[in-house]
Amino acid sequence: KNGITVDFFSGKRKIPRGLGDIIIKKKMPVLFACLVFHPTSTVHRYLGYIEPPVVFDCSIDEFNRVLVKKMEGFIRTYPDQWFVFHPEWIEER
Repeated sequence: KNGITVDFFSGKRKIPRGLGDIIIKKKMPVLFACLVFHPTSTVHRYLGYIEPPVVFDCSIDEFNRVLVKKMEGFIRTYPDQWFVFHPEWIEER
């Protein structure tokens, strides 16, 4: 309810406000990462993808846009491995 509204794929969603506030104000490094299940692999059932750390020097709104774009990229690459706990959309385009 108290989050900020962002463009997410073809609609709008709310994301928590506090994460971007803390990261930008404290200039904390951010690691974008995801863990992917590979059921057919006999060696590695899970593969982790971790990007190098980034310290953002931008507005909180810009950080949140980057965060959402990274999430969209991971989800587009592995759409069958994404689950959202709060499926409601604010509006669809």
